Amino acid sequence: MNALSAEIQFADGTEYVATVAFATSSGDTPSNQLFRARLADASYERSVSFAVHRGDGARVPAVQEIVLINADGALDSWLDRTIKDRTVILKSGRVDAPYSTWTVRQRAIVDKISLASRTTISIKFRAKLQVLEKQATPAWVTAPNPEVVGSRRPVAIGKGLYFGGVLYQHYSNFERFYSVSDWPIHSITNWWSRYNTVTPGYYVQGIPEAIYGLRRRSTTTNLGPDDRMCLEMRGAIRLGTEMLGADGEFSSWTAGVPDGWTVSAGSGTVTESPTGSARIDGEDVFIIWDGLVKGQLYHVEVLTYSVDAGVFQIMNSGTVLHYEPGDTYFFLSPRVWRLTFEAYDTELRIGVPVSATGTVVVDRVRLWPATPVDKIQAWVEHLVIDRGGLVTADLDSSSLEELETAKPYDLAFANEQGIETDDLLLRALDSLNAALFEGLDGRLKAAWLQDPTSMSSSGTIYDADLILGQSWEWEDDDADGLSTSLRYSVNYAQLTANEIQALQSFVTLPQATVESLRRADRKVYATTATHSHYQRASEQDAAQTLIVDTTSAQNEVNNRCGLFASRRKMGGASLRDLAKFEAMEPGQCWTVESTRWGTFKVFVLLIGGTLLGTTPIIRIRVWR
Repeated sequence: MNALSAEIQFADGTEYVATVAFATSSGDTPSNQLFRARLADASYERSVSFAVHRGDGARVPAVQEIVLINADGALDSWLDRTIKDRTVILKSGRVDAPYSTWTVRQRAIVDKISLASRTTISIKFRAKLQVLEKQATPAWVTAPNPEVVGSRRPVAIGKGLYFGGVLYQHYSNFERFYSVSDWPIHSITNWWSRYNTVTPGYYVQGIPEAIYGLRRRSTTTNLGPDDRMCLEMRGAIRLGTEMLGADGEFSSWTAGVPDGWTVSAGSGTVTESPTGSARIDGEDVFIIWDGLVKGQLYHVEVLTYSVDAGVFQIMNSGTVLHYEPGDTYFFLSPRVWRLTFEAYDTELRIGVPVSATGTVVVDRVRLWPATPVDKIQAWVEHLVIDRGGLVTADLDSSSLEELETAKPYDLAFANEQGIETDDLLLRALDSLNAALFEGLDGRLKAAWLQDPTSMSSSGTIYDADLILGQSWEWEDDDADGLSTSLRYSVNYAQLTANEIQALQSFVTLPQATVESLRRADRKVYATTATHSHYQRASEQDAAQTLIVDTTSAQNEVNNRCGLFASRRKMGGASLRDLAKFEAMEPGQCWTVESTRWGTFKVFVLLIGGTLLGTTPIIRIRVWR
């Protein structure tokens, strides 16, 4: 006899229930465990919905609810036990087989437990992605600029961004600090403003400590309150495992040299002063850490107590990563210097260069391998793991790799007013006409709408698989979200005509740059025709995307319209084959063999249903 079990992990212990009563043996796992016949029902749904259908399947848990028999009131005390956000493991198998061989159906996260009726208790589950229903960035609690306090910190993700950032501190009429991201970023490559006063030598991420941004200084021009900036930048990066550990804290020294480092003294000295810090005095003197891999992207964070008059440099062997001339008034308090760089050689060098006598007190150095968040796999990992708090095991990385291989688009987004993380994730997925869903194994998996005739079939659905007396139902797919045009390459810091005119009085700009600074976004039109049934697609507003470049945007709009070159159908049926339920996932292609409708392939959109005792009722929805 087949059965379904639930291991309900309360904070104070685990309860074991099933659709039929049984006990495990002494040699099984768990051993000598009684499963009470309390499990009456379980509701399942795994689904995807795409931008062309104006939907989202990412917020649906694979198992929505289980219902427990409580006619005798024996489970009433469960209502007072702690279970929210705890795990329930559902398994299926034969009662006469070892329990350790049963199949894990789902690892579900509890949302709430309630008295469903006089005789039943309900445990409802939440979707994994519900943890993303929160702001993507924290609010400013304190800041030198009172106008930003209480507002959200800016978010900047992706490649080819045009963004202005937020004025964090108006230090003086000649100097300002701007925040462009709440997260470590890759780089800022260009910047423009009314007065064109941003000097590359004064750029550094992480000045002051609270921001990832830009120090902007002018020695000749008063920076007026109406002076805005437009930066061309590459946004957030993902950090790997920190590499230096205790060596980056300068807590241990041997023979006057910090452990893990070497010293190139030149005309100077390196001493431990104060304790746990490296004091670098003189000229052409550096501390060196050797262990970088050529071609690897890294992010380094250097905490300095002070930099006296002179020049402070962070270098990768002979390549200057950051150069800061001595500004005593600016360096008196501790500062954190953050840089992202691609290693040209194996050495990280920190100190004072030749012909620039000075003093630098370095308290801490942290170093990570880094990955740019440009394409969809890194986007999903960054939002779901880095910002959402899930872990790598919650994601099906192979499905994300397949999606990125099919649609290797660079994506970009910036915002200084706040956005919810799940909304940002949906925008990224919609840009690829893709979705995430919770698989039967509990992992988040990616799928994108494809023509099933070009896909490999995962199995066959026969008439005999349908519930007796039922048949396939079909209707037109109207594709309400389909458009024959697409917007891309959004400018998040659009300059006005007056601002560009003032800028051009300082510098000659190529016409292409002028257009990039002035435009709101770009637009492409499909060169692939749709079936006449979808003529409204040409009247729809252009699809909004985070895509950066023209080639990718053109490919995407052509792909969407190409899917509807023929008249499409949505179909549904109710199945009774539990094996097919366990094998079927959204995003797969299955073959239908029907006496009435013939043989054809379908794209699976939804698998759902309930398990009443040992008799499944399974419904599916497909696209063809």
